[in-house]
Amino acid sequence: MTAASSEETASRRSAHFAVSAGVVILAVFYLYVWRRIGPHLLFHQRSPIFLTTFGFFEKFLRRPRGLLEYVSAFLMQLCSFPWLGALVITAIAGLICLGTRGLLRVMHDGRIHPAAYFTPAVLLLMVHGQYRHRLATSVALLGALALANAYVRLRPRRSWVRGAVFLILVGIFYYAAGGMVVLFGALCGLFELLKSRRIVLGVLCILLAAALPLAVATYSYRISTVEAYVPLLLPDEGALLPTRYPLVRQLVFHAVLLLFFPAAAILAGLSKQGGASGRKPGSLRRRGDEDVTTIPPTHSPANAWTAISFAVFLIVSAILTAVSFDAGAKTRLQIDYHADHEQWDAVLESARRLSPRFYDLYAVHDVNRALYHTGRLPDEMLDFPQRGVPGIRLTPEQKDLIGYRKFAHFSLELGRVNFAQHWGHTAIEIKGERPSLMKLLVKVCVLKNRPELARTFLRSLKKSLLGRSWAKEYLRRLDADPQMTEDPELQHVRSVMLRRDYGYGGFGGFTYHEALLQPLLRNRRNRMAFEYLMAYFLLQKRPDLVVANLHRLADFDYVGIPRHYEEAILVHRRLNPDAKQDLRGRRVRPETVERFRGFYRDVLHYERSKGAEKGAALRTLTERWGNTYFFYFTFGHSEPRPGWKITGPETEAGATE
Repeated sequence: MTAASSEETASRRSAHFAVSAGVVILAVFYLYVWRRIGPHLLFHQRSPIFLTTFGFFEKFLRRPRGLLEYVSAFLMQLCSFPWLGALVITAIAGLICLGTRGLLRVMHDGRIHPAAYFTPAVLLLMVHGQYRHRLATSVALLGALALANAYVRLRPRRSWVRGAVFLILVGIFYYAAGGMVVLFGALCGLFELLKSRRIVLGVLCILLAAALPLAVATYSYRISTVEAYVPLLLPDEGALLPTRYPLVRQLVFHAVLLLFFPAAAILAGLSKQGGASGRKPGSLRRRGDEDVTTIPPTHSPANAWTAISFAVFLIVSAILTAVSFDAGAKTRLQIDYHADHEQWDAVLESARRLSPRFYDLYAVHDVNRALYHTGRLPDEMLDFPQRGVPGIRLTPEQKDLIGYRKFAHFSLELGRVNFAQHWGHTAIEIKGERPSLMKLLVKVCVLKNRPELARTFLRSLKKSLLGRSWAKEYLRRLDADPQMTEDPELQHVRSVMLRRDYGYGGFGGFTYHEALLQPLLRNRRNRMAFEYLMAYFLLQKRPDLVVANLHRLADFDYVGIPRHYEEAILVHRRLNPDAKQDLRGRRVRPETVERFRGFYRDVLHYERSKGAEKGAALRTLTERWGNTYFFYFTFGHSEPRPGWKITGPETEAGATE
């Protein structure tokens, strides 16, 4: 075997290994996005509607970045199917890696190590694992790399021709993708500075791309400065994760992702292989008035995978993605997702894993709805962190898309149809159409005997990708039966819905107490209104009102007295030993009385303890009694296990307080 054939064989093996390694990386990427991140959760955060009409498309043509948002909205629909969403995200990541490879090879004047162009895939996993990354950012990034690759391969050498082409490209790309034009300009400018040595043109490329969004914002009354630079800058989207969430980590990961590309281009340009003369690998040759970049055909050990380098890359990538992954954010989104899809057991299963950092009143709201629907609210409410109220009150902190959406759905179940209509419309006016809200308003229209208005919503929903089948089926049923008398959900709401307004919309006309009491007065068998009213009394530390409403147990099929009501009875007896309690023939179970005595023995020990002993006594109290009403009444919160409690500030009183 000659030396040439041996080198050719080694080169072929190296190429095969490189292809196999790339396939493995993208396969692992796909599985991680599909099974670990969950594209359906990324879709659920924003739930954008996508209509298959020209009018919907035309709205996106009226503003810069519109085409990017349109394409991204379509791709986000696919993310509602986890396997398909993972395929979309993987395809985008693979193309970004390919674009990075092409750009760095030109900047470097030769082949580069695969780890350099597969690093963006790792960074994308890290930002997606924060559950704040927008798919539009990835699409815009892909567009910037594709256009930069086209620019650096332009044939003309004259600066004025290249400058004219850049002006055209930068204008088109800003209209299509918005603020990501800054990255495109930076990559083109670095190419001119480091590779072509056109200093003036390179500086102009960078400055022009950076200034273009600012100029648009200056002369446009509809676009702010921050909006002009989106998606280079993160948009103000309000609450996406239904919780208080620090943005520092999100900003850091976003910055690292975007800065990687100019940093890699600089390093590749400064370490380029080609010399100033001769025909070395990657050198420029004159062919008329053109530049031709030659890429060496060989795979040298310095720029190809080896088994060791590939293993190291995989290990480092696994460590980075594991450390950066926000499991708490995922669990919080799972609770919200399962609640929206009425998967109540899954809500409770996820809630048990939720970190105190993410346990806010939105989580309380979803957990208590799940407990109600599974028949466990009166017995197991304090098995989860609780404080103040059992659900959303639309306080100033909760007046956002998430708060309006949750309160609207809760109001419909409770029988307050006008509330559901008002807050559903409010959410749509603020954030635009959402399939779940449009479905809710369809049901409201049917309940209020407005079938034509329901058809209007359904015809609009029928034009959407994901709501089409539901809308067609609902239209068919509505045409056959305008009252939808066979629908069990609507029939239940009809049986409990209010027939007149007591304080429309929540503008000071009622209290939270009244919001729950009025549906119960309308129908004394409204179980949801009763259990939520009793939960409200418990959490407001009003055992007297719990005792006063025990006669309502006879309206339902309870066996005995639910656990938390028993505990409230015993607390009330301790506070009012001479008060009479009419339990209507029901009795507190002996084991509940024994738990009550055990709790106050431990409380007495806690009150007498000092120093470290007092801390140990408190921990004992929490471990034994943190999920009882005795503990809640004494300390003002439930703590089912030490440290698992609501840690945020008290919510201010709002319109529905």
